[in-house]
Amino acid sequence: MGIDEENSVVDKFNRLWRCKNVLVLDGACWPTSSWQSPTLTMMALSRRACLNIKKT
Repeated sequence: MGIDEENSVVDKFNRLWRCKNVLVLDGACWPTSSWQSPTLTMMALSRRACLNIKKT
């Protein structure tokens, strides 16, 4: 997840840079996993991505 294609795979709304209709949700957008349960963060990222789809 990042601000440009050179340093990341997905944009801030979890869309692939080269294929805007593909969303990478869940924990797959993180390069590492945490030691605590990241469930709420994953849900928040998924919600944010879905709300962005709804706006466009």
